[in-house]
This record gives sequence, C-alpha cells and structure tokens, in this order.
Amino acid sequence: MEELKEMNEEKEVKEEEKGSIVVSNVNELRSANASKVKVFTSLDITDTKAIFNLENKEADFRINDCVDQSIRMVDVYIKTFEKKLSEPEIDEETGEVVRDTEYKKVCVIIDDQGKSYVTASKTFTLEMMNYLALFGIDKIHEGVEIKFIKKSIKNSSNKALGFELL
Repeated sequence: MEELKEMNEEKEVKEEEKGSIVVSNVNELRSANASKVKVFTSLDITDTKAIFNLENKEADFRINDCVDQSIRMVDVYIKTFEKKLSEPEIDEETGEVVRDTEYKKVCVIIDDQGKSYVTASKTFTLEMMNYLALFGIDKIHEGVEIKFIKKSIKNSSNKALGFELL
C-alpha cells in the first residue's frame, strides 16, 4: 500500500497585511487545520489532477445505497482524520478523560467503469485497510469483485457496512 506523501516544499512568504487581507506562509494552511490527515491510495500519487478531482467532486454513489450490489474494484482512496477535541469527554463518576481525540475515516472505491463509491463508515474503511494490508494494491489493480453488505455487530442489534469478496 502506498501512502500519499505530503509535499514539504517551504514557500517563503512573510506575513504582511494588505488592507483587510493577511498574506501568510503557505504552510500555515496545514497548521490552520488542526487535524492529522493521512491518505492511503492505490492511485498514482503523481497524478495530482486525478487525486484533486476525486477529493473535490461528489462521488457517483454512496455505498450505503448500494448494499447487495456487486462491482469490480480497481482503485481505492482512503483518508483518515485525527483531531483533538476542543473539550475532552470526561467520565462524570471518576473524572477520568474518556476521549480527547476524534477519529474519522472516508473510503472511496473506484470501479472498472470509473464510477466512484463513497462511505464514511469506520468499519468498512478498516475492513478495506485490512484487505490492502493483506493483499496489497497489485491485487486491486487486477480488479477485485466485491459485494457491498450489511453485517451484524457483535452484542448489538445494529448492522455495519462491509464488503465480501466474490
């Protein structure tokens, strides 16, 4: 699995006020968003146009709306976010911090027709990350037949989004 690498070019632009506009170093954009973002993809990371367009267009389908449908997956794009909460969640009885960080995940699947399928399901995304860790991106590029499913969650009446290999 390839991890999309951050571009670490330093652009020296000193902060300066011009009327009501403040011009800052371009790297301030990264630190302005306090989230740690990681991207994992089978796409060619040098194809900035494809990645930018994937990030900024609406997906063709939501995976939740495609349960029981099968596709031939040829690419995957996963983005994870880790952000400190402004106020940690505290257990009222013990006073201990229960949670101080929020985690989000987004997974986009691209099929052999170029259609994109998106989900923010953590379960689905973790399952896809496990698949990639086990079998690698070469398997994906060959094309993998998958079926979107809902599966039971242990000790719960809820169901989680997932996939099965066909």
